[in-house]
This record gives sequence, C-alpha cells and structure tokens, in this order.
Amino acid sequence: VENFNSFYQLNPFSSTIQLLGRYTRTPAGSVKYGDFLNPVGGELPTHAQHSSQVFVDYGDFRNRQVTQYYDKKYYGTMAGKDVNHTTMPWYLFGDAIKDMEI
Repeated sequence: VENFNSFYQLNPFSSTIQLLGRYTRTPAGSVKYGDFLNPVGGELPTHAQHSSQVFVDYGDFRNRQVTQYYDKKYYGTMAGKDVNHTTMPWYLFGDAIKDMEI
C-alpha cells in the first residue's frame, strides 16, 4: 500500500446536520442521527509508505465546517466536532473523493 488515510472520531452520542434550503441557503431545520450507542474509533495500524491518521472531532478538523448536498431539497452543514459514526461518511465524502483521485 502506497497511501493510507484513516479518519476516526470519539463521539458516542447523537449528531445533527443543519439543513439549508437548496436554492435559498436559508436555515430549514435539522436531522439528528444516532439516538442509540454509536461506535467510536481510533488510529489503525499501517505499514503504508504514506499514512495519515485524522482525529475528526479534534484539532484542525474540529471546527472545519462542511456544507454540501444533502438531498433534492436541502444542503446540509456541520462541523467536525459534531460528527459521529453515522454522519462520518457524509461529512468526509469530499475528502474521500479527493483521496481516490491521487
């Protein structure tokens, strides 16, 4: 393996994506995920030539706001500090696409 990027979080609680009208970009409510126990992560062992371990709810990602497509009617927005296991794929979608382009 040449490149290995791992993202993890330690939020075992619920997570909320704030919704914005797709065309107006005005607040339009929110969606809450994970009312039950959510798994948390940690660093993964790797022997890749280039490795990255990113703790999403701490450090540089903690206050990084992501706003992106949620569904046909809404965009969603949230910060890294609010991510949990369920919302991690949505929050990191753009990062994953960039990683695959390398």
